Amino acid sequence: MYRVAYLDHTARWSGGEVALFNLLTNLDQTVEPLVVLAEDGPLAERLREKGMDVRIIHLDEKVRNRNRNTINFQVFSSAIKTYLYGKAVGRVLREEKVVCVHTNSLKSAIYGAVAAKSAGIPLIWHIHDIIEAPYLRKIVAFFMKLLVKYLPDGVIANSNATMATLNLSQATTKKKPLPTLLTSVKSGG
Repeated sequence: MYRVAYLDHTARWSGGEVALFNLLTNLDQTVEPLVVLAEDGPLAERLREKGMDVRIIHLDEKVRNRNRNTINFQVFSSAIKTYLYGKAVGRVLREEKVVCVHTNSLKSAIYGAVAAKSAGIPLIWHIHDIIEAPYLRKIVAFFMKLLVKYLPDGVIANSNATMATLNLSQATTKKKPLPTLLTSVKSGG
């Protein structure tokens, strides 16, 4: 059995979180999920009802709710808080003997990178958003496209269109072999 952490910055019931719920409730028995959310809410409640191990590690509300396109002097404060939060999550991952981290949002991708690197385990980014304007400002999209080439060990996207916006080459996407546990979703789920 593989202990895998699934991270999300929100517990609201919206698109990416519905996708995460569907993924988690259709894993086969080789994966033991640990869901780490930055707030409590409907997603946490529904996962608990399914018997999932859900941990709430609160992330500062200003960071959690920060607009993805806002760039101002507060970005440095948010970056420090995000880094420290990632270190705290990393401690939990080590304690729980997690073997892989799956992030489910752009915010969780950033602090999940800190957590995974500090725990010394592979990181998978699950991207649900088109990484270009108008969804993201050009400068934000540029940095996300840069980070996706260096931080995660693997990338999953919700569509070919989403994956295409990341500008990943075949060589980049296969830089490290991923654990076989990533294929542990029931077929026909």
